[in-house]
Amino acid sequence: MFSSCISKKNHYATLSSQEMKLEALRRGQVSKIKRELQGVRDSLRVIEIETATKAGSISTLESLRIEMDRKNKELEEKLEEQSVQSSNAQADLDKSLKGKDQEIATLKSKIEKAKSLVDGSTVDFGTLVGDLRSRMGPYDPNLYEIISSAGSMSLEINESLLFKTSSVSKLSDDGKVLLQNVANVMNGYPTINIVVIGHTDDGKPKTGYADNWMISTVRSVGVVNVLTENGVSQNQIMAAGKGEFAPTGSNSTPEGKSKNRRIELKFVPLQSVLAKQVKQALN
Repeated sequence: MFSSCISKKNHYATLSSQEMKLEALRRGQVSKIKRELQGVRDSLRVIEIETATKAGSISTLESLRIEMDRKNKELEEKLEEQSVQSSNAQADLDKSLKGKDQEIATLKSKIEKAKSLVDGSTVDFGTLVGDLRSRMGPYDPNLYEIISSAGSMSLEINESLLFKTSSVSKLSDDGKVLLQNVANVMNGYPTINIVVIGHTDDGKPKTGYADNWMISTVRSVGVVNVLTENGVSQNQIMAAGKGEFAPTGSNSTPEGKSKNRRIELKFVPLQSVLAKQVKQALN
């Protein structure tokens, strides 16, 4: 009997040990299943989130695609409209540029013509010098001088070639011929103005004249009269007198005094005529 009790204890102990093992195994399996189930749930959640995200992305992309299609269509329509406008604008621009090219060509032609007039007035001085030298050739070169400078030139003639001996203002016949020759030259230069300036020495003026200013002016007027009588335009010429105040020689010597008694013909471009010609060329 005692032996039987021991067997039963051992049997219960064995059962208890097996049950504990079984319980532990069951719990381990349940825990594993729970972990696996949680893993599956987590995976499903991730899938749900990704699916929702992807769905949202697709929806967003689809919206964007639709919007881009709309914008692209609008852009194409605008480009087409602008293309037509650009074509018309280009035609207008080409027409305008062609007109401008013609205007520029015309203006260039006018400028060249005006420039030739201005250049011609400068060239005139060169030819004028030559023409005057040829007319003054028969005369003593010590009694006249041609002075050329930028923009003007002068012909200075000693009184002895123009006026009668011992006369203050009366021109000699030879002097008139000389002035006629000068007038003939000047008739070919209508755009050149002439200022006739009388000069004296510093000697006391002769009876009948208040001062040397008067003598020099009277002499210049006499020269102007002969030149205009021989065709020089009155609008092209003027008379002036400087008295003894613009000497070219020394008034302390007879030679210097003689040199100072002279008529100066100063030639300058007739600006009014030249300006008028240039203005006409530019219009």
